[in-house]
Formats: sequence, C-alpha cells, structure tokens
Amino acid sequence: MDFKLKKYFACDVLSPLLILEDIYNNKNHTLHELLLEDMDSIPIEDVLKYYHKNEEKINFFNHKVSDKMIYSKIMLLCELISNSIYEDRLKALLNNEPYTKKEFKDLHDDENLIQVNKTSKFHDSIVINNNRYGLCLPLNAFNSSYWISQELNGLNLDDIDLKIRVDPFLKNFSSLILKSTVFSAPLNWEDIRFLKNNLKGQFKDYRTDVVTEYLWHPRKRNEIVFTCEELPSEDEINLRGSRYFHAIFAMPST
Repeated sequence: MDFKLKKYFACDVLSPLLILEDIYNNKNHTLHELLLEDMDSIPIEDVLKYYHKNEEKINFFNHKVSDKMIYSKIMLLCELISNSIYEDRLKALLNNEPYTKKEFKDLHDDENLIQVNKTSKFHDSIVINNNRYGLCLPLNAFNSSYWISQELNGLNLDDIDLKIRVDPFLKNFSSLILKSTVFSAPLNWEDIRFLKNNLKGQFKDYRTDVVTEYLWHPRKRNEIVFTCEELPSEDEINLRGSRYFHAIFAMPST
C-alpha cells in the first residue's frame, strides 16, 4: 500500500511512532490531512485484528489519543509505513539503486562502494560533495550508526583501504541518537587461547525472536577463528538483513 506519509518518513531517521500522535492531535499540522487519508485507507478489520493481538501493549501505553481504536489505527499505520520503507530500502540495495552513478561519479567502484578519504570523519553520517549521507546499516536501527562511526574514526586509513556504502534514502537528514549501556561478563581470553575443540553457542531474544549463533574454531598456526551471525525473525526476513561478524584471533608463536 502506498501511503501518503511514506515519502516523508523514508528520507529521515525519525520513526513514525514518535510523532504520528502529535500530528493527529494537531489539526494545523501540515501533515494532518495526509495522516487522516492514510488512516482511512486501512480496513477496519485489520485494525481490529491488530488491536486484539496487541491489546495489552495498547492499554499499557500512556498515549495521547483516548479512543483505543483510533490509537490502534495509528500504531498499525506506523508499523505499515515502517515496514514498507524497509522493503523499499532492501529492493534499492539489491537493484543497486543508491545515489552512486548519479551523484558520486568516479567515487564509487563496480559494487557501489565509495572510497573514504583519509581526512573524512564520521558523525553518524559522512559528507561527500558537500552533502551528508547516512551509512548503510545492516539492520533498521539508525542508532547503531553512532557506535559504527566511533569505530570507523578509530581506524588508521594509512594502513586500511576503507570503502562504505551509503543508505539509498538518507541525504541531508536530521540526526537522532539514543544511547543505552549493556553490561555482560568479560570474555576470558585465556580460555579462548587454549581451546582445543570448537566452542559454539546460541541465544535468542524472546521479545523479537531474533536468534544469534556464534562459533570459536581453533585451527593451526596459533589462530582461532570467531564467527557470529544474528538471524532476523521470520516476520522480519523481508524487512532486514542479518548481521555477520568474522574475526581471527592470532596468537604470537611461543
């Protein structure tokens, strides 16, 4: 379904969930009429189905819209718009439709990767030809670009040939960074160092059904290979990719 507000949210990192209630309550808002049109396009049976599936969450939230059916319709619209944008982003990437040839000319290679200048700095985005572009992320959470930017800025580009891919939609957008801290047990490198057999594991986020699997694989020449992959849930398989990490722990010869 092609929603009126989709184009507005596709070019920004702001989630529809954060402002649609305010737009609904403000009749003078420039997007108010478009919101009403989008809401009217959703069949009532879909709204009822959504409400019954999410009734506990809907009743829990201290929302600004008193009518639960209207609030359910707004929540459902948020989800539909977001999912449609995610699908469009994946299609654009699969079809090699980011800006590249149109805007980057000789800056990109055959895989649409852009060479990063040694003087470039990342601040959740990168400036190219006086325009600010968002990094193309492995999942639909722009907040992670903050942490990725910190790591990229720490690289020595005299020794590393760094190429990136930009998001096909995000250009000269407003930033939004949310921070959270997660603590876990520190990794025991001594145990890893003396591994003789494969060490593997799996854990699952029961809120989202996202599964993460990892493997430590010892091999010859004092190397241990670490592989980790996060697999999206079945409901999100058409909306986002998986995240994959691969590294080699090389120990000095004794």
